Amino acid sequence: MVNTPVKNGLILGLIMCIVSMAMAFISPKAYVLYGRTALLIAVAYFMYKIGKDEKILNEGVLTFGEAFKAIFIGSIIGYLVFNAFEFVLFNFIKTDLNVIANDAAIETAEKAIDWISGIADTDEEAMERAKEEIANELTRDKTDKNIGNTMMALMINLIFPCLVGGLFMALFTKSKNA
Repeated sequence: MVNTPVKNGLILGLIMCIVSMAMAFISPKAYVLYGRTALLIAVAYFMYKIGKDEKILNEGVLTFGEAFKAIFIGSIIGYLVFNAFEFVLFNFIKTDLNVIANDAAIETAEKAIDWISGIADTDEEAMERAKEEIANELTRDKTDKNIGNTMMALMINLIFPCLVGGLFMALFTKSKNA
């Protein structure tokens, strides 16, 4: 009997690694800003595939718990592989991604402040001070892909795509139509 969550999780992780490497070399800033969002398409597909494969293995009968367990385990494996690769990508393969991530974080924060100052009656001088404070606070050690930030990203991935996405996909997969 084939363990489909593990197999599909490893395939998911490998696909996420390949796609992220390609995106990082084609357009580093776009990868830093939107790369994880773009990878959610592959994650959703593989979550569905894991659930469907598990349903086939169980001869068309799948409970919510069985579906969720299989999808959660497969997506965890995929994200473990991906987060480990992303740490290597940012720190050893394409080290300028850390600088790009820091610049993008500062730019995004400044745009948010500009947006707030545009809709609210704010003091121009206070907004400039806020931008300077954010630039001082968003240091490289807070935005670089170090071990701590990689572990934090993994924990966030375990909660949102794996847990929440797994719950929704398990509901979808266990239904009669899937």
